[in-house]
Amino acid sequence: MQRVIDLELLQLLCCPVDRSPLHEAGPDLLNAINEAIQKNALYTLSGRPVQKQVHGVLVRRDNSVGYLIHDFIPALIGEEGVDLAPFERVSLS
Repeated sequence: MQRVIDLELLQLLCCPVDRSPLHEAGPDLLNAINEAIQKNALYTLSGRPVQKQVHGVLVRRDNSVGYLIHDFIPALIGEEGVDLAPFERVSLS
């Protein structure tokens, strides 16, 4: 799997809410999220619809929240995260 975020940078990033480590989503989760975006079925935690396909997703350690990467820039703002519960059956790594 090709990384969207440099490994050294990834080690410095953390969840903006609970400061836990983040890891990059695997291709299955990325594809599922982009499919949900295409169907207008993905919303941020603040309730805003996600309209643009993503290049990657950074997943919080507990796998409950993902932070989308648009144009290779992660949106690390708490309310910009997305709930990953609907994707629990998808491989996260």
